[in-house]
Amino acid sequence: MASWGPKLYQNDLAVFVKNEYKDNLHRGKAGEEITQMLIKNCEEELSDCDDAPVFWFALANTQWELGRLENFVKEQALKHIYDGYDLKYWENESAREGKTRAKVLNELKQKLLSPQPEKKKFSQYRLYHCEWNIGDIYAIPLTCDLAKEKGLFGKYALIQKIDEMVWHPGHTIPILYVKITRNDTLPKNIKEYNTLDYIQTGTFDYNDVFFSHSNKELNYYPDEYGFLSVYRIALIKESKRSVPNDLIYVGNFLNTEPPYHEFIPHTKLDIQTCHWNKFNETFEQHLVNLYSFYFTAAHRFSKTHYYIIKIQSYNNTNGQFINCPYNLVGRGLCNLADPFVCYADISPNRGITFTPPQNNENSVGYGVLDAPGRSQ
Repeated sequence: MASWGPKLYQNDLAVFVKNEYKDNLHRGKAGEEITQMLIKNCEEELSDCDDAPVFWFALANTQWELGRLENFVKEQALKHIYDGYDLKYWENESAREGKTRAKVLNELKQKLLSPQPEKKKFSQYRLYHCEWNIGDIYAIPLTCDLAKEKGLFGKYALIQKIDEMVWHPGHTIPILYVKITRNDTLPKNIKEYNTLDYIQTGTFDYNDVFFSHSNKELNYYPDEYGFLSVYRIALIKESKRSVPNDLIYVGNFLNTEPPYHEFIPHTKLDIQTCHWNKFNETFEQHLVNLYSFYFTAAHRFSKTHYYIIKIQSYNNTNGQFINCPYNLVGRGLCNLADPFVCYADISPNRGITFTPPQNNENSVGYGVLDAPGRSQ
């Protein structure tokens, strides 16, 4: 487990133990049961002379803070404090870190030897299960300003549940296909539905996928730039209240024609997710952006003047880096056979300024990209 400092929770294992203990209390498990589960799940770490003290220190401190300290856990933590091995490790790293660790362990010892606070109550998770059936199709009226800007106002985004997955801490959320109607008319049957085009929701680099699964007999259909087309998206719903009131039930169409040459991620964890409303973007706006990018921009770009950039993360208006799910397209000089990962800053007007990494000689200069799907 990685460690980045001498403080109690500057270690992956310590953070894991604390979070797992609290998470399982929220799931209604008893403290003693959670302790035994953690011991079983961390057998390898407990057999390691460097990791074992970290485990017991974190567990003992977490239990004491919650008024649930078990005698066995207390004894294990104190034993590792008294034997001095953990402190010696940090003293060998540096005198400064050793001094900090000594203070941390002394405070933990004093805490464990003092009366713990009253047992804190933990509320149980209220888990949501999507009640939609496989094949159910719902229509989202496209009425936002972005839909007007993109010429989609009055049409409908059609979302069809094709599968489901578990979202932390245990919500069951739908995995969807997406289409957009050609006008303000909804499909009345499966035949009319099949005439509509699917909206692509993302891409995977064929080389990454192929080499990680090269021992399996799988068929892949990359495009001319080496990207695999993804059409699935998971909609995060944590309660019925999150579902908008203007959602229209279209019907249940089973056995619809799937997207042509669709790449299905090998694990559901790789499927792009989206909330109904988060980071000042609604699900409706997100779908409009996807349509705008994959239908009205990407197919027009020529190999000579454009390249695909895989945005790893971006800086929002609050100065925080968060994951960006888009592959953006922009002008520049780049080896199309080797699209690269860069960082980007998003400005209040949704412009994204990107800077190619310096270690890629094929990535020359910088440029400005608008919201997903448009370039300048």
